Amino acid sequence: MSEKRRDSKGWVLRNGEIQRPDGKYEFKYTDAEGGRSVYSWRLVNTDSLPPGKYACEPPRDIEKRIRKDIEDGIDSNAARKTTLNSIFDAYIEMKFEIRLSTRTHYKYMYTKYVRDGIGAKNIASLKNSDIKRELFVTQTRKKLRRHSNKSERRFFFRTLADIT
Repeated sequence: MSEKRRDSKGWVLRNGEIQRPDGKYEFKYTDAEGGRSVYSWRLVNTDSLPPGKYACEPPRDIEKRIRKDIEDGIDSNAARKTTLNSIFDAYIEMKFEIRLSTRTHYKYMYTKYVRDGIGAKNIASLKNSDIKRELFVTQTRKKLRRHSNKSERRFFFRTLADIT
């Protein structure tokens, strides 16, 4: 029976994990575009950092996220580069079932309240709480009244929730 691969601390390394000679861990995986690698100084969260090295996400956490993305059919590398603005532009172009006036209103609302703010954020880092926070900021700073502008609230929660 073959012996299990171990790192310098005696931890068992999984498939795709290696420890480089400088002590840095590498996780190799294959996605739709080919082979990729991610690097970190720690194998798991509880692992201590070598002196003078920067903290980054451990490969085992990255591995879980990557495997989940691959199973869900998500290209995580493209998601890190894609902004909410580009997703909205593609989304609004594919919405054929809405009237022209509704499409125009959506574009106006997006440009006025979202495009310069959270629209520039990467879709991978965007959370539902960011959209709620943006709605709150819009209501307080831009004098959007809470109950009179239901279409603005509907825009934030329906359209942006559909996108994200």
